[in-house]
Amino acid sequence: MPIDPTIEPGSPDSVEFAITWPKAWGRPATPKLADGFSVVIRGTKILLSPVGDPETRLPLAMMPPGQDVNGGSDDYRVRFTQGRLNSIETTGSTLHDPVYSPAQIRVMSTYTVEVTMRPGVNWTSGPPPAITPVGVSPKFQRFVKERNVMMTLPDFILTDSFLG
Repeated sequence: MPIDPTIEPGSPDSVEFAITWPKAWGRPATPKLADGFSVVIRGTKILLSPVGDPETRLPLAMMPPGQDVNGGSDDYRVRFTQGRLNSIETTGSTLHDPVYSPAQIRVMSTYTVEVTMRPGVNWTSGPPPAITPVGVSPKFQRFVKERNVMMTLPDFILTDSFLG
């Protein structure tokens, strides 16, 4: 299944999530806030095999574009949206061809989002006392895509030098 990263936000075959952190912690020294993070959505594509042969599983990796959004007066916020995801209940598609088992459909509808701070990106400091963000929590979020639902995951939160 080809992935179309240009799908309109809010589409029912999409997932949306955000990263938030206090403005007092500074920001990535990049033109866009999103450029301070590496974001990957991982999934699995199962290729059909002749009867009796083992199935072939191919990893999928999608890197959704980020969009700087209003986090309010106290927070920075970056939103990411990825479309064209397989849904567990999708009907009339090749996923529900009789050759795919319910377990295979579930595997192809399960995704993991991984967010890390982009290596080598400097951060501007906030006002004193400067707190340095050192990581993202949680590092992973796993979900099973449901049909006709724009899935919104809980926010990823930056961890600071005191909590890291």
